[in-house]
Amino acid sequence: MSEFTPKSIPTMTRKTETSAQSTPYTCREYRGEMILLALQQRISQADISSEEREVLKKEIARLEKEIGF
Repeated sequence: MSEFTPKSIPTMTRKTETSAQSTPYTCREYRGEMILLALQQRISQADISSEEREVLKKEIARLEKEIGF
């Protein structure tokens, strides 16, 4: 069995629109995208109040700006 080293772990990378160079895809970015996805799924449900819908819209807009969508 080969020895475990941090270099042996594959890393996820993404290419930015402004650069051809790849940058690491971080846990923070992944977490933000999963939170955004959950909020988008929640807002699409019919059983939420208009107040909750407005709160969700604001939070989605904030996250999209933070993530860069």
